Amino acid sequence: MQRSTKLTMLSVAGLLAAAALADSANAQIVINGGGSSAGRQFAGGIPVAMCLDQTAGAPRPIHLRNSTSDSGSDRHTWICNITYTSVANPAITFTNQPVIMRYSASESGDGFVKLTGQYGTAQTMPYIIDTSTCGASTPVTIARPSFPGDPSFEFDEYSSCSQQTLQNVNFGASDVRASAFGQTGPVGVSFPPAGQPPVEEGPTLTSEAVAALPFSIFIGNGVYDRTGPGGTPGNQVTNLTREQVESIFSRGVRRWDGLGLGALAVLGNPGGGFNANQDIFLCMREAGSGSKAAFDQTMMVLQNEVIAVDINGGVTDYSPTSSGVRTCIQNNPLRTIGYLNSETVVTDAHPVSLNGFLAFDPAGSSQFAKKRQTACMNYVFWVDWRVTRRVAQDGTPENNLIQAWADAGRATTNTVPSGTHWVSQNEMNVQKAVDKGPMTWKTSGGSVPANPECTTP
Repeated sequence: MQRSTKLTMLSVAGLLAAAALADSANAQIVINGGGSSAGRQFAGGIPVAMCLDQTAGAPRPIHLRNSTSDSGSDRHTWICNITYTSVANPAITFTNQPVIMRYSASESGDGFVKLTGQYGTAQTMPYIIDTSTCGASTPVTIARPSFPGDPSFEFDEYSSCSQQTLQNVNFGASDVRASAFGQTGPVGVSFPPAGQPPVEEGPTLTSEAVAALPFSIFIGNGVYDRTGPGGTPGNQVTNLTREQVESIFSRGVRRWDGLGLGALAVLGNPGGGFNANQDIFLCMREAGSGSKAAFDQTMMVLQNEVIAVDINGGVTDYSPTSSGVRTCIQNNPLRTIGYLNSETVVTDAHPVSLNGFLAFDPAGSSQFAKKRQTACMNYVFWVDWRVTRRVAQDGTPENNLIQAWADAGRATTNTVPSGTHWVSQNEMNVQKAVDKGPMTWKTSGGSVPANPECTTP
């Protein structure tokens, strides 16, 4: 059969395509996850640690996404066969099992209420279910060093899938615990809704930490210090203190020159001097966002993030998704600042260190060294990314697959593409019982010498 004929068959009906992929006698299992927008890339990559390659005797996996990059995609669908045994629960094992694993990113609050229906929330989300609205497929190969027997993972990828088909949600994902919610922004938008009880987490739901999710402060490439002759533009700003960040987002400081910094008149041309307009442009998330809750809990220690009226205008912008914040920063590179999951790539902007520490140091000599400052208590802007499922469904094939999916993300974090920035539970030397901290050392001894990897240059 010609390749074009195969694509036509896939475009007719994705579920038929999935059935055609299933060369096993096992019944196909379908799971739909949703919630955390900061986790969109990580969730979209977890199947890389689960799907079999053709070299393992299984059909070629298929990945569908709604944009041209994983970072810019809010919806992911994987169709493949998996062979995987849960490390956390070895009784859960799959052998050449045909599955469909979908994820739809919105906000972390949905990672809870989409499972319970709390606040009258619909328990459905939009998903890509077939290739009918996608572009042509592209063969992709990803190095998978954690799999010695199959170190090169190959699959077919379909991008720009515009389909939004509502499906029931099986599991949720959140950047924070339910107890961390309680923010407002913009004016009139709060989560939980005004007058409503706290977000439900138990006893009907069970939640588990998968990996430490580090966030970064991103600023536009047009923000410079004033170390040039006579206070002219010197160097791009690469570090801010937590106190400066808190002052900026509380609107205690409204202009870059109020911090002794400046916004260029022309992007990429420091010789052109500073812009007369030094107003700081804030790119933020709406209430219900786990990114916003994480920012509130870990960075806004003494003051609250500004609650402005202007949703899309002025100098503040509130987005319902992380990809929206990414777009906001890209559209305002001269004087903008915003917060995003650290692995995000933002055109004409860059992440800055906080108090001299980086969430991810590309100069690190090893995978751990690159993430050492998060794993060793120096970098504070992180939370545990959590997966939640319904207790009543435990023991079903769907919940077993959800638990295996979460375990795959936890046990093979460095194999997941965005896991280069995320930190597995095994790598973290510190922990915290609540999202705002405080952090404590995991290893007995309670001091840095008990964690020698944290003192190694």
